Amino acid sequence: MDINKASYVKWSEVPNCKIDENEKEKYLLNKLDLVIARMASPGKVAIIERDINAVFASYLIKMTLNKKIILPYYAFYTLTNDYYQGLFSNTDTSATRGNINGKIISNFQIIIR
Repeated sequence: MDINKASYVKWSEVPNCKIDENEKEKYLLNKLDLVIARMASPGKVAIIERDINAVFASYLIKMTLNKKIILPYYAFYTLTNDYYQGLFSNTDTSATRGNINGKIISNFQIIIR
């Protein structure tokens, strides 16, 4: 799916793919998951706003949040602010095409008050 232009998913434009049933659970997207672009527009964040039978591609990082600790929309808006977008830019590991590492992003901290 292409989240480079918007922070939402145009499901009618998402291509179909086949996935092994044994792998499906690992890549399945759930309502209120966040996805972050690793390549092309690194750091672009989208939120899955409805239940949909879809999986994410390798150029995305999926974040499933513990809703008892942080509200998904709080995390979404926090990750789209200038500070975190700057962090994404600073973790870009590629000289030619943008690319960020999921392990680095997993160390980001979000202040919850």
